[in-house]
Amino acid sequence: MEISLKSGHKGGCQQVGDFAMMAAALTFVILLINTIIAVVFTSTVRRSGYSGCIAPVHVGDCGAIKSLATGIHILINIVNTLLLGASNYCMQTVSAPMRKDVDKAHARGKWLDIGIPSVRNLLCIEKKRVLIWLCLGLSSVPLHFVYNSIFIVSTPHHLYPVLLVDESFVRGEPFDKDNWSPFELGLVQSLQLIQEAVQNDEYERLAPDDCIKAYAKDVVYDRANVVVVLDPPENCHDFKSFTTGDGLGPQYCEHPMNGSIYATLLYSSSLTAGALMTDVKDYFAWICSLKYDEAFRSRLPKCSDGAWKNQMSPATWTIGTARVKYCLSQQPKAQCQLKVALNLIYVVVCFNALKFVTIVILATSNLVNREPLVTIGDAVASFIDSQEQSTKGMCLLSCAEVHSSQKLDEYQDIPAVVYKPQNSRYSVSVSLRRWLLASILRGFS
Repeated sequence: MEISLKSGHKGGCQQVGDFAMMAAALTFVILLINTIIAVVFTSTVRRSGYSGCIAPVHVGDCGAIKSLATGIHILINIVNTLLLGASNYCMQTVSAPMRKDVDKAHARGKWLDIGIPSVRNLLCIEKKRVLIWLCLGLSSVPLHFVYNSIFIVSTPHHLYPVLLVDESFVRGEPFDKDNWSPFELGLVQSLQLIQEAVQNDEYERLAPDDCIKAYAKDVVYDRANVVVVLDPPENCHDFKSFTTGDGLGPQYCEHPMNGSIYATLLYSSSLTAGALMTDVKDYFAWICSLKYDEAFRSRLPKCSDGAWKNQMSPATWTIGTARVKYCLSQQPKAQCQLKVALNLIYVVVCFNALKFVTIVILATSNLVNREPLVTIGDAVASFIDSQEQSTKGMCLLSCAEVHSSQKLDEYQDIPAVVYKPQNSRYSVSVSLRRWLLASILRGFS
């Protein structure tokens, strides 16, 4: 009895063409969406007066902005997955061998992959199909790396001043304005405003531990000015050697009644360290109160490298030799920005368009409808309809035996092999080399 699956095989090839058209339609919809996004955001940014490639499109509460960005990135990942899925299907389709490719490979003692994405097959298929495969593959690379970078959350960073004060400052005691140099008059005015805000209860009182936790960050967006209330320093010489390193304005220690402000510090310290005199930033160095190294003006270890954790006990936190009683912290309304990178949108649109054109060419040309062996079922149907003489009688030939042979004709006269069922793990269906390659690519992605 003769069995023929030829009509079914043709139906499968027609189905491949239909799937390619569906992939083209999906790619076109995504291209249309990306184009609309590019036009809308470009128009919005230009109307707002921004001429650069990266500009804010929404400003608001940091929590809301971050939630919005998360939702946008989830949508981007869904769209990107659909686009890359359509592209990968077409890549597998165009790299699938036709029956004549398989026959030629068998005649040369080689084999081809069927039913899996294959780079090996590119050596045996038509050059124009290789070109289509390369266009689809290369256009996926920028989409994979660029898509998620289109929208960026910009978080404010407050370059806050640190005021080391006596508790009399909180009560409104004056500080000696006459001892400040003329170029620091602006700072004096700022200090007066801070003192007024403190007296008006506009600053939040923090215990020492809470103060450290709030400010021991490289980027502080939810806090600003900090007023550190100290007990009188135990050793004025050591205290002044600490504060004069980064301090601004006159330093008071022996006679705090002459000024309720001991010192003003910057939120970070510029350090010169190492034999090459490299300039290094030590953020929130004021928390650790580490002295300067006389040779290189360096502090080891740096506060921003974790030395602040040694200060977490309120009984031991001192700045210089003065114990910290509490802090008064300004809480500005944190405003974050959702920014869009227009140049990256243009890159996505260009490569999306290239992918769409490539898939349309694939779907409308004879690269699909000439009966490619995309699945194992296609191969079974083809070999039942038309036997292939070079592999006749080799139905139970193992993969290892084929790999160890240089030519398939060495097995032309092999004796009949008895099938012995055995349990195997799914993992053995793929070679170790493929597992390693897939794992490496996964790791890089």
